[in-house]
This record gives sequence, C-alpha cells and structure tokens, in this order.
Amino acid sequence: MSTIRKTLVTTFILLLLITTSLTAGYEVRIHVNYPHNVVYAGYLNDVEIWIENTTPLYMVSLPFLYTCDVGDLVWKTPNGTIPSASPYVSIDDIASIGVWDMPVGWQADISQMPTVSNIGGVASSAEYALPEHIQLTRVLSLKLDATNLIVGDGPFCVDDIFIPPVSRLEFNDGTATFRPLFHECPGCDPLLPAVCFDIVAPNWVKGDANGDGKANISDCVFLIRYIFLDGEAPSPFQAGDVDCTGEITVSDVVKMINYIYSGGTAPC
Repeated sequence: MSTIRKTLVTTFILLLLITTSLTAGYEVRIHVNYPHNVVYAGYLNDVEIWIENTTPLYMVSLPFLYTCDVGDLVWKTPNGTIPSASPYVSIDDIASIGVWDMPVGWQADISQMPTVSNIGGVASSAEYALPEHIQLTRVLSLKLDATNLIVGDGPFCVDDIFIPPVSRLEFNDGTATFRPLFHECPGCDPLLPAVCFDIVAPNWVKGDANGDGKANISDCVFLIRYIFLDGEAPSPFQAGDVDCTGEITVSDVVKMINYIYSGGTAPC
C-alpha cells in the first residue's frame, strides 16, 4: 500500500473515530419540573429546568410552551429566578440571566411570558465553550401559582416550540447541531411530545416546616433558625413558605404566629 494511500486510510479512520465519539459519546438531557413531576394544588410551585451535558457546548436554544386545561397560567416571577445554591451568573439586563456557570464570552438571554419561556445562548468563540455538567444541574426556576387550583385540575403540560422565529430545542457542540433528550425521549425530531404532570394534593402539612406532621410553634422556631442562623431549610421548601410568596422570610413566621395564637388566616 502506497504511503499516500496509507495516509488517506489512517485519516479516514481517525475521522471516523472522532465522528463516532461526538455522536455516540455525549449526551444532553433536559428535565422540566424535575424532581417534582407533579404540580401541588393550592401552592406556589417551583417549575425547574434541569440539564446535563457530557460534552462542551457552544450554543443553547431551549424554547418551552406551558399549557393547562383549566385556563391561563399564572406565574409569580415573570423572568424566573436563579436558584441560590446553583452556579449561575447574572447579566446586567434585568430581563436576562445567565445559564449554568457561563464563562466570559457568552451572551445568554432568558425571557418568560404567560405561556412561553425561552433560554438562548451562544459562545462568542470556541474558547468559551460551556463546560460539561455531568449531573443534572438547575438552569432556571419559575414560580407557577397553583394556589387557586384544586386536585384534578389540569394537567399541566410542557412542550417545545417550533414556530419561527422561536427555534426548537437544540444544542451545538462545535461540530454539529443536535437535539437533546427531553424527559428521556430520544429521536423526537422534529417535535418533542408534550410532557404532562398531574395536579395533586400536597403530601405534607401546610406550615409544617420541620416535617413532624403538624403545624405549630416548633415550626416557627425552625423557620427562625433557617432565616437567621443558617439552619436547615424546610423540605419541601413550600411547607415553610406559608404566605406563598416564593420566599421564606420573617413574614412567614409572623403569619404562623398569628395563625396559631391569634386566629389568623391559615397557611396558604
């Protein structure tokens, strides 16, 4: 075999190996409303978007459509919130926030309207590729107001969007643009199926911040420790958010004390 021919064969094999590693060796998974997989009636729910990428990424496009059979959706935070325990960065524009721990050189935008949210980002050059996240990592938390919903309403569904100028769910690894796995649904091109969640009764007692099955003064003490002394957070978080604002503050403690001792309104 001539030297040129050997070189061509070697080059072809290397390209084949590289292509195989890019197409078969990586995975990008997306879950919405993870880890809940339900919507709790009568509560403010965190509808979270989680992503895992096992290859560096250069482009992110995540448009979602939210629907509910009972009518218009109500969100408490029009532009979403950045979970404090996750590695996110802010961008100066109040209507835009970074995705993951975006390196310098990324332009990221998140917009959210009553039934649509869109996460888009692109690296300014190859050196700023988004690093791997080898486990599911929160990208964004939206606050769905289900305080007026009852058990059996719904379902609450999440789908992707493929209506120009909003793109479908896509990523680019610097070599090719590809679709992610959406709730473990491979090969769902060109449109992903909607993923729906039942609206169910909470599996905890409202106001039971410490998880002992009762709402009483010990929960006030638990919340005070959490707020002021870096104590343990309520689990689930909604159990301690007794005024359904999406945050746990001293106002939740005041509401609990008024409820227990002064005949005030019950936790939402």
